[in-house]
Order: sequence, then C-alpha cells, then structure tokens
Amino acid sequence: MAHKLAARLVERDLLREVRAKLGMPVWLKSEEEGSRSLIITKLGRATIGVRGKDETEGIKDLSSNAASKQTASATLESKAATPRPGSKLAEVIARLTRKEGVSIAELIAATDWLPHSTRATLIGLRKRGYAIERERVGKGEASIYRIVAGPARVSAA
Repeated sequence: MAHKLAARLVERDLLREVRAKLGMPVWLKSEEEGSRSLIITKLGRATIGVRGKDETEGIKDLSSNAASKQTASATLESKAATPRPGSKLAEVIARLTRKEGVSIAELIAATDWLPHSTRATLIGLRKRGYAIERERVGKGEASIYRIVAGPARVSAA
C-alpha cells in the first residue's frame, strides 16, 4: 500500500526518485538501478507548505517544521477526541452526557463489553480530554458516571 501511495506521489511530481546516498532511507532496490530513495520536490513542498533550499533539504525541513507538526497533531487530537457516529464509544459518550449519568452495569449492557473493558474506556475518555465525574449513590450500590466537560460534547440521540 505504501508503494502504491509513493508511486502516485511520484506520478504527480510531488516526490522524485533518486539514487540513494549513504544515510538516506531506501525506497526501492533493483539490480539495474541499485538502491533508490525518494525526495520531496518543490511542488511537493509547496503543496504541504514547507520551505527548502533544494530538493534534498525538503525532507529535513519536513521533519523539523514545528508549525506543520503542531497543525498535524491538532488535527489528530480533534479526530481522536470525537468518535465515529453510531460507534459503541459514541453510545457510551451519549449515555455519559445524560443529566442522570450512567452506571457501569448500564454501559456493560449497552456495549456488550466486559467490566474491565468498560472501565478502561472511561480511562481512555479521560485521556482524550473528557472530564468524567464519579458519584457514589449509596453504600454498596453502583457509582454513577457522567461527563461534566469535554472536548466535544455529544448530545444524547
């Protein structure tokens, strides 16, 4: 799959095949041409917004460009914070956003997950930036969980 993607980028003049020099990652080996590497072209750098003095510096600039890294990580974080609609995780979030909250037993019944998987999901949501509150109802009874703040509040559907 990576070869197909790289080949398409070469076809579109975003990358260029060159003879691999010492220390360069090898993309393709052949007996006729030897080891080949890929470098980003001016068009490729312009497309992703990276500056470079020549084509061989494009890859170095790409790896050290802090602004593009921050943009990429912000995009990944926003995608990671909001689950796919209709997924079990979206259902868990919808139940957690209800005013009355939800118990672990209700989440287990709704998702068919084991108890430890359900609790691990709550930990994962906390890592995604959701503030999950735990309220103990009574002595020996199940706790109620609810989302009090999060990166993307999902309304109960």
